[in-house]
Amino acid sequence: MKTRTLGLPLVILIGLIWGGSVRAQQVAHFQLFTYLEKIPSVPDFPDNANLKSTEPTSFEDNNDIIALEKKVQSLGKALAPGSMQLGNPGEASKEASAATLESEAPVVKKMLDSLQSALKEMQSVKINFTANFKRLEDVYAKRVEKVELNARALASEHPCMDDAGCRAEQLRTKNTNLIAATREKIVSEEYLLGVYISQVKASFKSLDEILRNANYGEQAISREAHIIFHGAQQDQILLLTDILERLKLERITISNCARLAQQGK
Repeated sequence: MKTRTLGLPLVILIGLIWGGSVRAQQVAHFQLFTYLEKIPSVPDFPDNANLKSTEPTSFEDNNDIIALEKKVQSLGKALAPGSMQLGNPGEASKEASAATLESEAPVVKKMLDSLQSALKEMQSVKINFTANFKRLEDVYAKRVEKVELNARALASEHPCMDDAGCRAEQLRTKNTNLIAATREKIVSEEYLLGVYISQVKASFKSLDEILRNANYGEQAISREAHIIFHGAQQDQILLLTDILERLKLERITISNCARLAQQGK
């Protein structure tokens, strides 16, 4: 097996830099697919009537996400490099302390190959969808800019002066256009996020199975191999956290649209 350190996920590289030795039986292990299945469903964007009549804060009730996020964060702390029971040269045999990835048994190398292939696939999914989300954000930013420009042009062409009703009407027009732009963005994000989560589930299930079958690298003898097994779950934790944060932001965005819809009513 050819070791390509630069191709490893960031959390694994941090672990390799951290130093020390870690054994699989010293580390807590989790089947993270079960946590991914507990992620709340993607929120539907309310119609205009609901936006106007519903208390905005009700749309950003994140108690379910926060509760799951705390569980995920606790897992992250258990898997952090600093939580590893690191050994020292005095405790390890000369053979173990000198071990490298190349000195691992063929069965361990095969496990590592499968693990790194699954990690690469999961990272590829994340990179692809991150780019897609970025494109949606860019389109949305341009639409918002256009709404702002049109609102300023309308105010310049038809100045309201001291007419409160005129100002209120122009504000409603602007807010309606902002809500329309935001609805289009959120609906697109909801679809994209649904597809993303389904693909991530497949990656998580594969990673969990590889780690379980490898007994989380218990047969490995090198520090690098143990950290790669350990860091794979840290990478899953980061992806889980990213999805939860995106869901929270979508709910907050919907609540802000409700505030716009109810402004001046």
